[in-house]
Amino acid sequence: MRCIILEDEIAAQEILEGFLQKTPFTTHLGTYESGLDIPPEEIQSADVLFLDVQLP
Repeated sequence: MRCIILEDEIAAQEILEGFLQKTPFTTHLGTYESGLDIPPEEIQSADVLFLDVQLP
């Protein structure tokens, strides 16, 4: 599964990135603090989006 992380807190980013590194069937496409930073082609190729519940 191709995964994207959208999270503004560094600690939460690190936890999710660590989880993805330990999970053999996932590919981490990128980590972003704003949805506007994610390239459209990356969103289209992702299977899973880890999304923060409260973003500014």
